[in-house]
Formats: sequence, C-alpha cells, structure tokens
Amino acid sequence: MVDAEQAQDHGVGHEFLQWPTCPGHVHLPVPAADPEDPTRAWWHCRRSREPLVHVGDLAAGS
Repeated sequence: MVDAEQAQDHGVGHEFLQWPTCPGHVHLPVPAADPEDPTRAWWHCRRSREPLVHVGDLAAGS
C-alpha cells in the first residue's frame, strides 16, 4: 500500500529531509541573532540553547 507522502515523493522525485539537523538530537535547530554581530545569526540547539554554527556556514550534507 502506498501512502500519500510516498506517492508525492515518487511523483516529484524528492524525499522529505530535515536540514540542518541538531547534532545528537532528532529536532531541528532554531535560528537566533548573533549578539556580537547584528548582521549574522546562529543555529542554536532547542534544548541546550548552545550555538552550533552561523547561519549560512553549513555545507550540504552537514
């Protein structure tokens, strides 16, 4: 039996992918302003609130 998501993935050729991922967790990180540089933002862990990487500095597959 094929569900709607599988049918859409097949028809469009794309699978759902969460990116960027939070290292060691299943949730996505959240963006937040960089307090030291107002022109940049960080990806933060939702749980620990620790900054992970600047937004825009991740490479595909990270």
